[in-house]
Amino acid sequence: MKNKLLLILTSLMLICLCLFGLTACNDKPSVQTESQLKFVMNTDGKTVSVDGIGMYFERDLIIPSTYKGYAVTAITDNAFENCEFITSVTISDSVTSIGRSAFDACDSLMSVTIGDSVTSIGDRAFYACGRLVEVINKSSNITVEKGSSNNGYVGYYAFSVSNGDDNYVNKFSTDSNGYVIYTDGEDKILVNYVGEQTELVLPSDITKINEKAFYKNYKITSVTISSSVTSIGRSAFYNCTSLTSITFSDTSTWYRTNNYNNWNNKTSGTQTDLTTPTSNDDYFKSSYYGYYWYKL
Repeated sequence: MKNKLLLILTSLMLICLCLFGLTACNDKPSVQTESQLKFVMNTDGKTVSVDGIGMYFERDLIIPSTYKGYAVTAITDNAFENCEFITSVTISDSVTSIGRSAFDACDSLMSVTIGDSVTSIGDRAFYACGRLVEVINKSSNITVEKGSSNNGYVGYYAFSVSNGDDNYVNKFSTDSNGYVIYTDGEDKILVNYVGEQTELVLPSDITKINEKAFYKNYKITSVTISSSVTSIGRSAFYNCTSLTSITFSDTSTWYRTNNYNNWNNKTSGTQTDLTTPTSNDDYFKSSYYGYYWYKL
């Protein structure tokens, strides 16, 4: 009898814990509800950090300023590492630090806006983000420079960096066929392709194909590159497993180089015959996938 009574009392205590104790625990951030980010409580017990992608599926990632009344002050180490579907990141003004490798290898990331309170960006925070061509920095605490590995490589791949310019105008556009184009003066740079076609004929006004522009696009089967294109970044077609043919409208004077400066200055490259579409497929996906290409 005593054993039965003890069992009943124990059960009642567990029910009370579930009803009251766990409800209290749920008031503290751990993982957001469906379609939202993951958060963790900071050691001060008053603020939180973004700790991962959770169940967030939007391409445009927005780091909020608050969560359940708690200020969001940091992005943890490795929080979004290898999140390949993110195309842009906007970091709220409440965030003060971005952790080490926080966005490492986010292959589709093209644009980042840094909030005005950020004071530190961890090592390799934006490393291997080859499509990250635009950085809008609102913080006066740091200075982002094009081509620099400082501040976690955030400006390393950039074509455009804005430091504190409130009048900065976004230079991205996506046409009706899904080509994501960055306009820089007279240059129209193909940064990404988000369309559904498999046999592509690139727009005739494209002047450059950016690094990793088609990287890991498993759908495309053929690409025709217009004569307006004068340079192609490394790994532009790497890991395009269904791609079997790359056709150049102008094949006469193409060069390859594994040196960025030589590519940028269009010098000291090795002239390469690009007249055969199937051979081109091998060059850009295998033999010379890590090379830069330019036309004279």
